[in-house]
Amino acid sequence: MMHNTPAYILGIATTVPDNVLTQAAYSASLATLLNLSEKEAALVSNLAQRSAIQRRHTVISDFLRPPAEWTFFQADTQDPLPSTQKRNELYKQLAPGLSIEVAQRVLVQAGTSAAAITHIIYISCTGLMAPGVEFYIATALSLSPWVQRYGINFMGCFGALRGLALASALASQNPSHRILVVCTELCSLHVQQPTTMDALIGNALFADGSAAMIVGCMPTVHERPLWEIVSSTAYIIKDSPQDMTWDVSNQGFVMRLSARVPKYIQQGIEYFANQVIADRFSYGDADWAVHPGGKAIIQAVEKACQLTPEQTESSWRVLADYGNMSSATMPFVLEDLCRKKRAPWTVGLAFGPGLSLEGIVLRTVYDE
Repeated sequence: MMHNTPAYILGIATTVPDNVLTQAAYSASLATLLNLSEKEAALVSNLAQRSAIQRRHTVISDFLRPPAEWTFFQADTQDPLPSTQKRNELYKQLAPGLSIEVAQRVLVQAGTSAAAITHIIYISCTGLMAPGVEFYIATALSLSPWVQRYGINFMGCFGALRGLALASALASQNPSHRILVVCTELCSLHVQQPTTMDALIGNALFADGSAAMIVGCMPTVHERPLWEIVSSTAYIIKDSPQDMTWDVSNQGFVMRLSARVPKYIQQGIEYFANQVIADRFSYGDADWAVHPGGKAIIQAVEKACQLTPEQTESSWRVLADYGNMSSATMPFVLEDLCRKKRAPWTVGLAFGPGLSLEGIVLRTVYDE
């Protein structure tokens, strides 16, 4: 057992479905789909304009088509939205393909061979299937039949950080271990009739995407590590389980996101961030990969921790270009950070059902 051997993020790759809409076009499509009243349509449009999201990707091409050409939604009916079964069937059809694509991409990006992968961790909260998507990744990439598979389900937006924590632990067991972490979320499958503000906000925020990372110790000559994984931290906010939930209904999965979430985060995030950093460095020495759960959440962290716009620019850019893709979003933010001059440290913060706070500290590995 080599617990003192540091684990590294060796590669990150992302992908999105081909269907892309501006946030304004998406709002107009929702108004048509849900047969919204003029007042409701104006509210949806206003939420979209204030969301800081500019565009989004979706697996549902109906959003780009007139009702006469819909194949997923049902035109000329009182309820155009499909059943949970139909939504999940589309997940089963499309999630494996996106996951396989991004897994192949990260192997190339990391310089890791498929034969070297010893573990797969698959993370999702937007569909259910058995065998899981990780099984189909393993077979499509011709991984070893001895590969060990894990499914992290229904942890929501902080799932990627839990995946990295597990991957780091598995990597530390043996320097030859290589862990493939894949997050795929098809949030748009669960569009809801806006009878509540939660549904309106969920429809406005959530979009589709897939991301993959590879974690391992002792990089080979072909691998170029991006960050050392220094620590992972988790904290449950007391008396808050009802403030962020994800429930199965007959009409898809239903998000509840109370207006108190940004307030909870702002109240507790400075104390939590101090525990995450643990006096290793000051706030100003780090990039901050804040999960872009929404504009108010990034702003709450910025205010509480007195961060500069430059420190959180990757979070804002991912929110603008992709929206909130639940667990897949954090790897998008980390990938964006790789395109800029990186600070010596990166602090990752994410939030999810519980209400739970998740943190990670990464030390930058610079190219020699």
